[in-house]
Parts: sequence; structure tokens; C-alpha cells
Amino acid sequence: MIHPDKPSKKKADRRDSQKLADLLWLNRQRLAAGQIVRGLRRVHMVSQEEREDRQLTSLRKNLGQRLTRTLNKIHRIVNRHNLIWQYPTKTFQTQAGRRWLAEVPLPAVDRLEMDALLKEWEVCDEQIARVDEEIVQRASRPAANDVLNPTQILMTTPGVSYYSGLTLASRIGPIERFPRPRSLANYFGLTPGCRNSGNAQDRLGSITKQGSKTARRCGHVVGGGVFPGTRPATSCQTRPISPVTKSLPVALYHGSD
Repeated sequence: MIHPDKPSKKKADRRDSQKLADLLWLNRQRLAAGQIVRGLRRVHMVSQEEREDRQLTSLRKNLGQRLTRTLNKIHRIVNRHNLIWQYPTKTFQTQAGRRWLAEVPLPAVDRLEMDALLKEWEVCDEQIARVDEEIVQRASRPAANDVLNPTQILMTTPGVSYYSGLTLASRIGPIERFPRPRSLANYFGLTPGCRNSGNAQDRLGSITKQGSKTARRCGHVVGGGVFPGTRPATSCQTRPISPVTKSLPVALYHGSD
């Protein structure tokens, strides 16, 4: 299955099918000869197991983001009343901090919102624990011939946990479909775009970001564990993609080979 590299943002089946038909017609001789066609991207048809792994890891990511939003709302209420200097511990994300938040004097409306946020915090922790348990079970599945499964192979790389290993393995699929490490980096959208024209041979732009956003985010977080001496990132939205993250697919490719 294939589709264009840059599909139109104006979603219409007629536009997409017309663009794909034009590309196929113009490159019909290259396709018949088995050559590479620029502007087309091959889509890997995932199995049911990989689809469920992707759904599970996406659920874990969404739960983590939901928990972060809840904690930020709690922090906003605390700052509104300048209660940060009354913390029983360094931060309120401890057992003592939770008890303090449940008892600290607040106006009626703020107390109502705080109680709702504390309950949501508790629910998020329970749901994250259940999802993490399922991720561990899926990452520990035995493979054929008593060898390591793809997730366990990726977990041999420093900094790759059950969640990040399952996230990357479910989105990489069979490593044999990538002929070289750079192909995996291209798949993740971590290679620079090329804007060469005429004699200009060094007009490289920013990374393409054509692959899975979840995989790039996961690689951005675990990149610091692969190469010692670098600090792992906490969020790809607040920090740019580092050279460490761009080199991560090479390490993963050789580790999965």
C-alpha cells in the first residue's frame, strides 16, 4: 500500500486519488522496473497485535498528558493563594503533599475544584498503573524459538523501558523492511529535508517530521540514556530535537538487526 509523501490538508478522496494517480502514471516505467519512486511512501500493513500495541501505548501517553494537566491545575490554585511556601515537603507530589492539599484552607469554590482535581489525580494514577501492567505483560511475551521479541531486543539499549520499547517496536515493525539505518531515521522523520537546486548542494532544511510523532517523542526522551553524558529530554514540545535523538535510530537499527 502506498500514498503520497505530502497529502493535501484539504481532505477529499478525489484530490488524494488524483494526486496518487498522477504520480503512478508519471513513474509507471520506474515502478515496472522495481526502482525507487520519489514522492511515494510505502505503508506497512500492521498486524492485529501491532495495532493493539500502538493503541495501548497511545493510551498510556494520553493518560500521562492528562495527569500533567491535572497537576498543573493544582499548581495554579496553590500559586493563586501564594501557598507554595507552606509545602510540607519540597513539592506537593508526595503522600504528605496530598494530605496537605486535602486539608489546606481554601475558599469554597477553590476547595470544590481542589477536591475534584485530587480525585482525578487518584483516578489517573490507578488507570496508569493498570495500563503499565498491561504494557509489561505485552512486552514480556515469549517469541518464537525461545529468542527475545523485538521489544526485549530494544530494551537491551540503555534508557529504553517497557513503554518506550513497546512504543518503538510496534511502530518499527519488521526491521528487515529497512535496508539501512538511515532508512529507519527517514521513517521516523528525523533526517533533514533537501532543498538543493542547480549547483547548490548544501541546502538542507529542518527535519521532515514525516513519521510517527509518538515515536519521535519517545526517542527524544530516551536519547539521553543511549549516549552517556547527555541529559534526557522531558518534552519534545519545549526542547528542540537534539543530535542525540537523530542518532538514536542508528543504535536501534543495529541493536535489532
